[in-house]
Amino acid sequence: NMEDVNTLGSSQGWTYGTVDEQFLGKLRSSLKKVHWVGDKGKESLFKSLSKDKSCHPPRKPDVIVFPQSAEEVAHLIQTCAAAQIPVIPRGAGTGLEGGCIAYQGGVVCDTSDLKKIEIDKENMMVRVGAGVKKDELNAFLEPHGYFFGPDPSSNPSLGGMASTSGSGLSTLKYGTTRENIVSLVVVTAQGEILTTRCNVRKAATGYEITQLFIGAEGTLGVIVELVVKIRKIQECVFYF
Repeated sequence: NMEDVNTLGSSQGWTYGTVDEQFLGKLRSSLKKVHWVGDKGKESLFKSLSKDKSCHPPRKPDVIVFPQSAEEVAHLIQTCAAAQIPVIPRGAGTGLEGGCIAYQGGVVCDTSDLKKIEIDKENMMVRVGAGVKKDELNAFLEPHGYFFGPDPSSNPSLGGMASTSGSGLSTLKYGTTRENIVSLVVVTAQGEILTTRCNVRKAATGYEITQLFIGAEGTLGVIVELVVKIRKIQECVFYF
């Protein structure tokens, strides 16, 4: 019974909507990969996406979706906003703060299928989907003679790195993720697709909207695509 499985409650006086057949039907009308917690054979999927790498207790969401495009994410956000269902963006799940755990139930938006990679050698930039992982990007760039500077110890997704402004041991030389992002494609809380700025390495006009979304951990919108700076791999020379 759908009502028996629904676990949405209230938080700080706000009452969330109900995940029912009508809501699921709207999601499935335009999203290809939608999984409900009551679907048979999906127990391991919901168990794995009920937690991250932190010590925080797990919590299963009511629905898990794997969007294939920014348009699918926009439809998800619009549908959830109309039904007052919370949306929890998720990257690789390597965080240590519990930020991708669905403690209020709702829909986990797993970005792992957003895998676009397009290199721009002339401007030393690369356009990537939010689901591309750090090591996956560097493996793609290495044959071209480039690499992506920020290096968190885990293997996070690029969308997750942007959402948390992830850093690592290479920060002193190359900066954090924040300093290496040129622009973002974000789906806002209203379900609008927003490109934050032109894809140029230097700009001195307009509002710096890009920095607003970096480090926001999905609270202001869902990052679906990034343009990031890349660097040439330097030749190692040994002197004896």
